[in-house]
Amino acid sequence: MKLPSFIRLPNNRKFKFSPRHYDPVKDDIDQRVSGIKNSKKYFSRSKKSEQLSSSKLQIIIAFFLSFFIFGWLYAGNKIFIFVPLFCIWLLYKNFIKKK
Repeated sequence: MKLPSFIRLPNNRKFKFSPRHYDPVKDDIDQRVSGIKNSKKYFSRSKKSEQLSSSKLQIIIAFFLSFFIFGWLYAGNKIFIFVPLFCIWLLYKNFIKKK
């Protein structure tokens, strides 16, 4: 008769063997199908360089938010007037250069 205890002793391990059969035709078909599924030939976009990744976009947003917070702490509410005027001035300057 076994006495109850809190310590668990390891049981004997059984040997489990599952035989495998190599089928070269099936392996070839699986490789072709996985190659077609992984291929982005038909669904590729032509302008990948113009797209921003989400991590870069998050960094840009965090930079602008921190700029506004520190600007507000340093200059007060004037920063919310200065930044849009500065952006308009830059756009106007670039517009005049193009003409």
